[in-house]
Amino acid sequence: MATTVNISPQDVASAANFLEAFLSDSNPAGDFSSGTALRDLTIGALAAVFAFVRADATQIRQMQSLKTVQEATGGDPEALRDAVVAILSNFFITPKAGAKSRGTALGHASQLTDIFIQPTHQFTRSPGLVFVVDSSQTYFIPQNDLIPIVDSTGAVLEYQFRIPLVAVATGAAHDIDPGLFSEFDRFNPFVTRVENPTKFSGGKGPETVNEILARAPTAISVRNLINTRSITATLDDNFPELRGLFVAGFGDPEMQRDRLDLGKPFLAVHVGGMVDIYLLLDLVETSFTGVVGGLFARPDGVINMFRDPSSNFANVQVGDVIRITGGLPRLPGEFLVVENQGMELVIDPRVPFTAATDELDPSGTVSYTIGRIGPTYNDVLAATGGVPLSTGVTSRQVAHVGRVTLPGGPVMDILDVAIVDPANDESSFKSPVDGFEHFPNQVNGTPSDAATAMAGLQYATVIHNPLEAQSARQWMEVVVGTDARPTRFDGRSLRVRYRTLAGYDAVYGFVADRLQRTVAAHQLPRGHNPVSLAISLSYRLSPTAPSQLDNAVIARKVVDFISAFDTSATPIDVSAIGQLVRNSFPTISAVLPFDVTYSLLAPTGERITYRSSDLVVVDPKKQTAGPLLNLASFGVTDRTVRYIANLSDVTAQQVS
Repeated sequence: MATTVNISPQDVASAANFLEAFLSDSNPAGDFSSGTALRDLTIGALAAVFAFVRADATQIRQMQSLKTVQEATGGDPEALRDAVVAILSNFFITPKAGAKSRGTALGHASQLTDIFIQPTHQFTRSPGLVFVVDSSQTYFIPQNDLIPIVDSTGAVLEYQFRIPLVAVATGAAHDIDPGLFSEFDRFNPFVTRVENPTKFSGGKGPETVNEILARAPTAISVRNLINTRSITATLDDNFPELRGLFVAGFGDPEMQRDRLDLGKPFLAVHVGGMVDIYLLLDLVETSFTGVVGGLFARPDGVINMFRDPSSNFANVQVGDVIRITGGLPRLPGEFLVVENQGMELVIDPRVPFTAATDELDPSGTVSYTIGRIGPTYNDVLAATGGVPLSTGVTSRQVAHVGRVTLPGGPVMDILDVAIVDPANDESSFKSPVDGFEHFPNQVNGTPSDAATAMAGLQYATVIHNPLEAQSARQWMEVVVGTDARPTRFDGRSLRVRYRTLAGYDAVYGFVADRLQRTVAAHQLPRGHNPVSLAISLSYRLSPTAPSQLDNAVIARKVVDFISAFDTSATPIDVSAIGQLVRNSFPTISAVLPFDVTYSLLAPTGERITYRSSDLVVVDPKKQTAGPLLNLASFGVTDRTVRYIANLSDVTAQQVS
């Protein structure tokens, strides 16, 4: 918006005096004094014009400075925004358009069927509030993922399934409350209705002037991934949904990925070359179904499995060497055996194979010998005459009894673990609602076979590469095999429903792209280490309160506050939660003292529980359960954790 140039009589008088002095100096013979004809014809005619030009020039100078632009625009918010954007555009800073709301909808179907949802299918809550599936490709929900809802007689009433949705436009108005969608494109004839059982979140309007100015100091930088300021500016520009980030590099206590252990802890040194980028993105629900005990590709891409269906590894011991002479690039090569699993050998992952021959098209084999005596290493296993065998296979596929491997990527919290095709002899553990076997209890260590149907089955999580936890390279396994029967669920389909970071894959792909990444560094985008909070609030209403409060609304306010909190600056204080409730609901006279119980999903996959009445921090003094880990050695500090809360874990109640 253009700004108005205003001049006053004093401005005109000042301009006339200036012109009189200027013209008198330029033309001494002329009389430009007050009352003369020459003054009326020259100065009188030009004074107002000169006053306008002078005021306009002053305003232009003010509009070129962020310090004076507000004065120049006269308090007009639209003109102020336009002026700020114009100035910062000289430094390639443009305002963010806002963020889109996300959430998970619940679909209801009358028949068991595969579900296909196109990215163009729309779900409408009300005019102007439209959502689509949160996927760039056709979203497929196999019929095995549909949950049967049965009545007391066992008859199926309907089938339910989950759909990740994202708003088509930005803005907080799309953070819709729970309810039914008024209409949706008919993507399947058996779907009867779609609803969102929980509130959507993440919607945000266009960036305000204050927000633009707040990020300007870091945005004025080169646009590459070379340092913290540049990383922040580059990712902010390319991913407007990014709500914040924290960068850990050489010398930061959170940077442990560059540590080189030389045999003893006190000999460990940091060699540099690593950058961890912790991303603050919205959470989105997803799920994965895999066969327990089946083959899974290591998400970190490390190729360290060796097989040969034609050979017997009975005589191979840890410390033996596999010498590859053909079938791989850069040969010959020697690889150290660190584990013999009977049908397959595991080599040292620090020096893996250069290619997975079972993934070639067509699949290939390698020529090899195994031994303890160099340089031939053929004294343990070789063909007749000590020549190499030609039937070896290198692979990154792993199989562990009682386990499934989740796809690479952040796992912020696990919502449900269930066998969707339970065996007949597991009837006592089947849910009467959907017929699945659910595992409600996460434990550290091996799940117990003594778990009863009433207490619920147990599961555990294991992360094999803790220094790369919560990233695309994370290798996390979900363990359901028990201590007495490790293969109890092998061959069954295990569905894991969990929340991850919305848009993480796009950021990871951008940073890892050869044209974007810094050649001399390994930059790894990752999620924060998740800390799940559980809170039970009790409050009293003032005697003059006109009505009762909705406890669900209070709990939602607390959940939203926790989920949006940025820990990189300061941790949450328990008193701040109580103050939030009092400020948000003025009819509450007091919030009773309470503690916060919270648990950290450690980079090892183990769960560590804490309790606090003041600062919510991962302090060993506040720990109540779980292993005593040196979290600092995994890069876990209060700057690299993220608080997460669910409505199921936050409650509020009025007391007298």
